[in-house]
Amino acid sequence: APAPPPPAQVTVVTLRHQPAPVTTVLPGRTTAFRVAEVRPQVGGVLRERLFTEGEEASADEPLFRIDPAPFQAALETAEASLARAEASAHSADLTVNRYRPLVRARAVSQQDLDLAEAALRQAQADVASAQAAVDTARINLGYTVVNSPIAGRTGRSSVTVGALVTASQSAPLVTVTQLDPIYVDMTQ
Repeated sequence: APAPPPPAQVTVVTLRHQPAPVTTVLPGRTTAFRVAEVRPQVGGVLRERLFTEGEEASADEPLFRIDPAPFQAALETAEASLARAEASAHSADLTVNRYRPLVRARAVSQQDLDLAEAALRQAQADVASAQAAVDTARINLGYTVVNSPIAGRTGRSSVTVGALVTASQSAPLVTVTQLDPIYVDMTQ
């Protein structure tokens, strides 16, 4: 009889827990976290550029100044209209207060009092309208300073001092890019 085969060789492996690094190399492209294209909200002549291209700008930092003279004049006109409307309302209020006791004494007709009260309400509406015009003019005057909407690095300015800019123009005055944090786009 043939000889029995030799016993099989057995190898022993001891398992233990340890980290095993997995490394994958992927192509990627960096993308800014936020990008803001800065455009004017009012039109006018650009008087100043208040930043250096390529430097960091903080949020709400002034970047450009548009000539405020026409907007200051519009504000003063609106304030004068408000003062005129308030004077008219005061006069109408005095007339109503004067007519009320006279109606009871039958020295003035009820119709005259009704007309005076209607004139008072109209004058009060004129005051509210003039106040809204003052608020609008003040807002537009504030828009003559163009601020950075976000903190980030300024790009190249597309306009120079003396340029005429318009409200909501298609070309941005400058682009501000926030790079901290930053996105990395990759495919796997």
